[in-house]
Amino acid sequence: MIPDIRTIQVTGIILTIAGLIIAIMARRTLAGNWSGNIELKKGHELIRTGVYKHTRHPIYTGIMLMSLGTLLFTGKLSAFIFFIVITAFMLFKIKEEGELLMKHFPAGYTEYKNSTKALIPFLW
Repeated sequence: MIPDIRTIQVTGIILTIAGLIIAIMARRTLAGNWSGNIELKKGHELIRTGVYKHTRHPIYTGIMLMSLGTLLFTGKLSAFIFFIVITAFMLFKIKEEGELLMKHFPAGYTEYKNSTKALIPFLW
């Protein structure tokens, strides 16, 4: 049975709101460690608290949830393309950030990577 359009749209709204909340919580947890670029700040720390206990990249999880929610709500091809582009970009940034963090926190990041999923708790 295929859900009706209203159910899909409500699911989209819920995912968008959840993604926004996750992204805001993650950004607040990072505080001074946050950067829009892939770089380390002076005195940078490896954050493993708050939402970072559950995923290594919760801001990206939030952004991807928001784009998926937008896709489900609108059902438009442009939203699908946006979701694919955002997902590809986030996966690229995960790889680049992982390499940078591995260089600067070799033991800590290795343990963190082995114990915490990248985007979806317990799955991926």
